[in-house]
Amino acid sequence: MDDAEKTRRIVAVQSAQRGIQSKLHEAEVGKAVEVLVDSVSRRGDGGLAGRTDGNTVVNFRAPADTNAEAAQAWLGRLVPVRVTRAGPHSLSGEVVEGSSGKGVGHVD
Repeated sequence: MDDAEKTRRIVAVQSAQRGIQSKLHEAEVGKAVEVLVDSVSRRGDGGLAGRTDGNTVVNFRAPADTNAEAAQAWLGRLVPVRVTRAGPHSLSGEVVEGSSGKGVGHVD
């Protein structure tokens, strides 16, 4: 098989997978998911990210009154996040009202 055919096939597989993943992610919009917070935005804008138990990346913002230093306290916490947008590689959402970064629990 020549390189052009290999490229054509991998592009087709990747395109199909992107469609499948987008459909799965779109089904999550509106749902609350539990997220293990594993990173803070380098921009210091209150952005946080974590993963669901299915290893899906979820990006969200800490509450408006959370400064960059306080955002660090969210790391390692399980937080309920309502999914508001789906992309092909990740989800976006907002912390379920009433959550304070203490979330469901802390994972050490």
